[in-house]
Amino acid sequence: MTAPSLARRRLRAFWSKSGVRLGDAELQNWWYRMVYFFRVFSRSNGNAIGLAACFDKLAGWHNSLKLNYNIQQTYLAAGPIGHPELLEPFIDAASRAICRADGVRQGQFCRGGGAFFFSDFYPFQPDPARCRTKWNHQQTYLPWGYTWGMAGHISAVIWDYYKYAPSAEHLDRVYPPHQRNRPLLLFGAGEVRRC
Repeated sequence: MTAPSLARRRLRAFWSKSGVRLGDAELQNWWYRMVYFFRVFSRSNGNAIGLAACFDKLAGWHNSLKLNYNIQQTYLAAGPIGHPELLEPFIDAASRAICRADGVRQGQFCRGGGAFFFSDFYPFQPDPARCRTKWNHQQTYLPWGYTWGMAGHISAVIWDYYKYAPSAEHLDRVYPPHQRNRPLLLFGAGEVRRC
């Protein structure tokens, strides 16, 4: 199979899941532009993009993953447009960072189970247990970093992956064995119960 015919086959398969015909031609054009843009920066087994995405001068923002409502703005549409696989880069980044979230919970909060995701993280930071610095290479700042709703934002995005394409494989990706014992919401529930 030639490269152009393979590309056409992949494009047909992609658009067959999210093609629409709308009464408003301009709105339909925007739909296709935005779905195409989503596919440009997100692909199965790719890397999650940060807040700045591919805009290098976005108001001075750094390019970390922002785990509050910004992550929902970036990834929430994947399920409804028929492409939950576009969530995989974020799910993989969150799975890699569970050791960091557990480290933040242990270092910042004296009690409670689960894990606490700080508002920002960089997808390839090392496991805090292997860091030699005093603070284990953890980045935290007040007050925005300690948003209580973070676990909810993360969980909503991750759950959509399974909800829009329920399968054993997707469930295993959402709840890998190392996360089953440390669910994201366990921390928040424990802290709310203490308040």
